[in-house]
Amino acid sequence: MDVVVNDVPQHPPVLVLTDGQRAYVNAQAAGTLRLHQRDAQCVNDEPYVLLNDLVDAVRVDEENLRLHLNASPERFQLTRITLRDAAGAVAPTFSVPSGFMDYAVVLGAQTGLALSGNVLVGGAAGRFSAQAALNVQAYPNVTLSGFTAEGAYDLPEQALRVRAGTVETSARLWGGAVPLYGVRVQSLDDVSGSTRKDQTVRGTLTRPSLVDVYDADGWLYTKRLPAGPYEIDGLQPHGAFGTLHVDVEDVLHTKTNFTQAYYAQPDMLRAGGWTYSASAGYTPKIDRWLAQGDVAYGVTPQWTVGAQAEATRDAALFGVVNRVAVGPAYVTLVGAGSRSWLGWGAYGQLSAQVSGKDWLALGEVHVRTPGFTRVDDDRARLSTLGLAPELGFSLASSMTVARGHNVGVSYAYTLATSGEGTGSLGVQYTYQPTNDFTLNLSATGLLTNRVKLALTSEYLFGGNSKVSTSTDGRGPRTLTRAATGTTAVAYGHDDVAQSFALANRGRYFDMNVNASASPTQTRGQVALKGGVTLDAQGVRFGRSTLGSFARVYVGYPNVALMLNGNLTPAATTDASGWAVLGPLQPYRTNTVRVRLNDLPLEAELNSSVLKFSAPYRGAVELRFETHVETGLVVTVLTPDGQAVPLGTLVTLNDDTFVVGDRGELYLSGPPAGTYTFTLTPPGRRRARSRRRCRRPAWSAPRSRSPAAPPDPPLLRKVPP
Repeated sequence: MDVVVNDVPQHPPVLVLTDGQRAYVNAQAAGTLRLHQRDAQCVNDEPYVLLNDLVDAVRVDEENLRLHLNASPERFQLTRITLRDAAGAVAPTFSVPSGFMDYAVVLGAQTGLALSGNVLVGGAAGRFSAQAALNVQAYPNVTLSGFTAEGAYDLPEQALRVRAGTVETSARLWGGAVPLYGVRVQSLDDVSGSTRKDQTVRGTLTRPSLVDVYDADGWLYTKRLPAGPYEIDGLQPHGAFGTLHVDVEDVLHTKTNFTQAYYAQPDMLRAGGWTYSASAGYTPKIDRWLAQGDVAYGVTPQWTVGAQAEATRDAALFGVVNRVAVGPAYVTLVGAGSRSWLGWGAYGQLSAQVSGKDWLALGEVHVRTPGFTRVDDDRARLSTLGLAPELGFSLASSMTVARGHNVGVSYAYTLATSGEGTGSLGVQYTYQPTNDFTLNLSATGLLTNRVKLALTSEYLFGGNSKVSTSTDGRGPRTLTRAATGTTAVAYGHDDVAQSFALANRGRYFDMNVNASASPTQTRGQVALKGGVTLDAQGVRFGRSTLGSFARVYVGYPNVALMLNGNLTPAATTDASGWAVLGPLQPYRTNTVRVRLNDLPLEAELNSSVLKFSAPYRGAVELRFETHVETGLVVTVLTPDGQAVPLGTLVTLNDDTFVVGDRGELYLSGPPAGTYTFTLTPPGRRRARSRRRCRRPAWSAPRSRSPAAPPDPPLLRKVPP
């Protein structure tokens, strides 16, 4: 089946998956869409797209450029999508052969140099990217502190990542990643996606309205919608939970707003989605070779299961995990068993999370039998644990008590069968009057020990800079004098630590300045991080890409670009109008938005927002279509040289304009040429005359600056 989407061939076609029922078409998509049914999982070779279920029918909503897929629930199937141009040829892939290198130079404590390079080659049959990372520490001696080589091969049916060097085992199922000198093979988790991340907002409009959706960290959606019911899906909030704000302004400038709580669990896979990884190598921590493997599968959108196994020469562990989402509740059940030099052991854990509009509650309980151990536990640590069974639980809650004020409380307690128990209590208060300033005060500590107080602050300024401070210290301590055996309570500055950090996001690099002072040492550090990208457009210097990146063309210098709804600019165009934007979310929806205030007054954009998808460690080229908006001021006179009356209607190309004082008429954006327009005097709607006007090849661009005060209007009596 062929569906004509839109005819804008200047842009690469991009399709992005949002869920199992709908796929969004980029507003710049071009050509004919052809659907081919396939049974294999597909990360498509032209645009990257992922659809599940058997597609029975497709219809296109021209207004929103949205594909509505009527899916059959009988069996699970993924569909391959290929975009073709008007002549039937396959549209060129939007990912281009590219390369990049990230660098970091650190001066001060732990002075060193880090380099990370990547190259992407390939075509429709598959893409291969290779990356090498090198870390050299130059203080106090020149040493090689880390080396990693990574390759990723993207096939239409699979996306695979292989890493060698300094790697870590998976921490997906229940945490606890172990550093290795070895090899790791894994599927790209971003391909499977999460059914809990995308959010939907629904409502009904009585009039055509402008709808804005945003959360506490940035803008998510804006669009002018027609009257009637609407559904905005595919929203991706920035945090794991919070509140969506929806502002509606209709054509009569009547404003309404409402809020909607959201919760997102990225560990939940979509139905039929699965991920896996396998790692093997040498672990300096325990001086042993270690192997690990894990797999996770989405049974339903609300149920994900997984398993993980680890083994060394004298220990082994196997465990399973179940994650279930029921409304606002999210429950995780973990069961594991181990065999080591301590014998057999078992571990169980049940945790739950429940969230509301302005609150979040967490709870966890676990039990450990004698002999249970992770394979990376060394014997020194196990000797401190002992062989006694253990029962522990923890509770935590967070609640917004007023706008900008958040309070949190946590409590944890662990009890061994020997009767000894330890507990800790924590209290936290956060004050955030604006998005630019955050103040946090916390108090935590063991019930049998001193309490630790911490005060942190964060302030954003200038759009690209951030200052962070931290001060913490412990309460009174008990001292025992060995000579007399007496005890005393003492206070001292030795228990106080302070830190200061300044971060600046520049056009060509990021700079971080850190300083800290503690009872044992005082240190400072300056770090510069940047990147170099290479593709068909040449070599450009910019900020670190860390992986997938986009080359974006706006056509004007010093224009800020916002990525994925963040309010802080992610990049700024250079003198040629290009910018390097990254890092991106591979195989997921990415949104880039132009800050309109940075454009010249005469510049107009066809669209200020683009949605796109990017391959892993690959480049995407995007262009914002711009044009110069021109204007023409015409003085309309009668045959005897008099200005036509105020309020005269002028019809040009089916558009109607109103003549102002002194016969002046403003025409917005006409191209060069000769025009014939019709005049209708006020009060004489049927009496018309025709005038000709010629617009030269260039006229002064339209200005939005305040005009000079006009001359007093000339009042003339108009005969009836």
